[in-house]
Amino acid sequence: MSSSSDTDLAAAVDRVARCLSNWRLSSDLADASGTLIFFDWLLTLDDELNFLWRRGRITCIQVLFVFARYAGVANAILSFLPPGIAKDQAKEILRGGIMLAAELIIMMRTWAMWERSRRMLIFLIVFALVCAIPGVVLQVVDFSSSAKIPASIPIEGMKPCDIFTGAVGRIWVVEYLFIMLFEAGMLVLTVYKALPLRDSTSRHMRSKLLDMLWIDGVIYFVFMILIGFLNIGLVLQASDPQIRSGGSELQAVLHSVLSTRIVLHISTVRRKGVIVSIY
Repeated sequence: MSSSSDTDLAAAVDRVARCLSNWRLSSDLADASGTLIFFDWLLTLDDELNFLWRRGRITCIQVLFVFARYAGVANAILSFLPPGIAKDQAKEILRGGIMLAAELIIMMRTWAMWERSRRMLIFLIVFALVCAIPGVVLQVVDFSSSAKIPASIPIEGMKPCDIFTGAVGRIWVVEYLFIMLFEAGMLVLTVYKALPLRDSTSRHMRSKLLDMLWIDGVIYFVFMILIGFLNIGLVLQASDPQIRSGGSELQAVLHSVLSTRIVLHISTVRRKGVIVSIY
């Protein structure tokens, strides 16, 4: 009997240790993500003021820019609040909003490169809906099934480590795959349209334009693909939902930082008179 109790106690302590370790890693990822977005905000504040706050009319891209950036800031601030289901759901909504705004920025940039073709607009809308609907369905299922579960049996003198989880589990892989599919599609459309620009622009315009299209587009795609594979790996670790949350945090922050930088780079080049606005 004593041996069985000792075994149960050892297993409980091991679960608590694993839970706390995963919670610490998730918190570290969230802290690093928050630091990254605040640091980027400070670095690009001057460009933001020139692009956003010193222009007369408000455009759609400016609205998306504000949401992508400041929803990321709000999400980072929430990371410092005590854990809870309401907080996790609020952060999930903010992360989803960041991803949506970032992908819309990339989609509008791609549409502008295709000279605002009506056919391309229809294709992009349909493509975006196909890639977004699975994620929306998974979010609804996750919200409706969110619950707090203890990682261990109660132990005297030890505070239980709780996990906030839902019923989606490994199916989150589907959402990440569709996000990666959408971003790969945007890259293909960008590359296909950017190649002819080398022959159709003057040498002076070519350097600035191609730097902006290639460097921003490729960097965005590479980072998003890498973080997508990282999150898929984390999701497949079904016993570590806390780490998945940290990976999602990093993914949302990278979407916020890279998409808003793309807008600021285009705005900077436009202000210098090298190209006209593609928005």
